[in-house]
Amino acid sequence: MTEENPNTKLKELLLQQDRGYMDFKFKDNEKAHEIINDIITKLIERTSDIEKYIKESVETRLDNIEKFVTTELIGPSSLQYKPPGNDDYVGLGGNLDLIYERLNKIENHLFDQGK
Repeated sequence: MTEENPNTKLKELLLQQDRGYMDFKFKDNEKAHEIINDIITKLIERTSDIEKYIKESVETRLDNIEKFVTTELIGPSSLQYKPPGNDDYVGLGGNLDLIYERLNKIENHLFDQGK
């Protein structure tokens, strides 16, 4: 079962030649309004579908951007630093390891001096 296009029905209605203008104007006015109402209803439905699609697309893209920013741009692996004396850049975890290693050396040195 196929749905008849309301635009086609309206065109056919307007092109009928067997009726006079006044007869057409009064008898088919109700039918014309029904067809126009169907067209407007379909436009509203399609507009709602487009609005829903755009809203979902925008929300999905914003979620993806937020995930990217929080995990890639400002995540621990994105902070890179090249400590003096190292040839390679080190991430946040590696830098913390180096800092604690140096602190432990200082503490051990101070502790050894206190004995």
